[in-house]
Amino acid sequence: MSDEVECPEYEAIIKFFTPQKYYCGGPIPRHLLAVPKNIPVLKIELAEAISIAHAALDRVRVLAKSKYHPKIGQQLIPKIIHATHGYNIRKEMIGGLILMYLELCEGCNWRHLVNEDFQLKCAKVGSS
Repeated sequence: MSDEVECPEYEAIIKFFTPQKYYCGGPIPRHLLAVPKNIPVLKIELAEAISIAHAALDRVRVLAKSKYHPKIGQQLIPKIIHATHGYNIRKEMIGGLILMYLELCEGCNWRHLVNEDFQLKCAKVGSS
């Protein structure tokens, strides 16, 4: 039995992520795309998704003690939004696709930063 979801959201996910590369190399495994946990993500509003994305990218910088600069997120997010244009993706899904892109293509975990309603748990990086 498969966990794959048959719905317009599923089709949008598959369409957008098929040409993308998995963060650890190669194509993104289909079983990571077509799962019920991804459907609610697509309903996250763009402004909230951008806030979550910036918090996740900043968390990566803090944890890795890297030379990450906030402009990376400022460049990556418009790149993802632009990439959606060729796929007839509904506007309402773009926020969720940004977060899925970070997770699947960049290896950036953002899910631990949000509650069950996909709202940021805390405003400051480093607080619990």
